[in-house]
Amino acid sequence: MSSVAKLFRRTGLIAASSGAAILALTLQGYSASPNRTESTVPIPIIETVTFRLVSGVDAEQFAQAQTAVNRFLGAQPGFISRTLIRSDEGLYLDSVKWLSQEQAEAAALKAQSEPALASFMQAIDPASMDMRYNHVVTSFP
Repeated sequence: MSSVAKLFRRTGLIAASSGAAILALTLQGYSASPNRTESTVPIPIIETVTFRLVSGVDAEQFAQAQTAVNRFLGAQPGFISRTLIRSDEGLYLDSVKWLSQEQAEAAALKAQSEPALASFMQAIDPASMDMRYNHVVTSFP
């Protein structure tokens, strides 16, 4: 039995063609390379939060609060990376990569009562905030 067939049997994946096998393996975090049949990197979850700032808070003030946010996130289990983006219209997108949704949710709950994050939280207009957990479909490179 080929290593791909063994992997399908072990993971419960079924494929009708080799192309589907490669796609299924990729989506499961496996490489189709004959030298790698098991994932070495879990498929992460991407937490995205879009928001606007409260009226009267400027971008420079908000930027200063990011040091505390980054320190907090860096100390959380499952944290991988964070990117904060601002559009020309003032809409922010905070994209945080986690090992699992459970770890992301635990950190979000903890953040609500973290005193070091108060200035960050108070700067966000809660009516404009939209938070989602997104599953990675593909990533390159």
